[in-house]
Amino acid sequence: MQSGSFPVLNTDFKKDPDWTAAVTAYKWIQNIKIDFAASEDFRIDQVIYNGDIEITELVNAV
Repeated sequence: MQSGSFPVLNTDFKKDPDWTAAVTAYKWIQNIKIDFAASEDFRIDQVIYNGDIEITELVNAV
């Protein structure tokens, strides 16, 4: 399990906070996959931002 804090563009976040958070999370997850040479069966179990907003499906859709 990994966690972190990431800046997002305020203008994008105001327009669509869930999608903006999902894109940022997706980019971070891709870096983790590269850094740790993740296998093909790598999966995302859960993505949450601001403590309780669940966006796993959006991240998988990016």
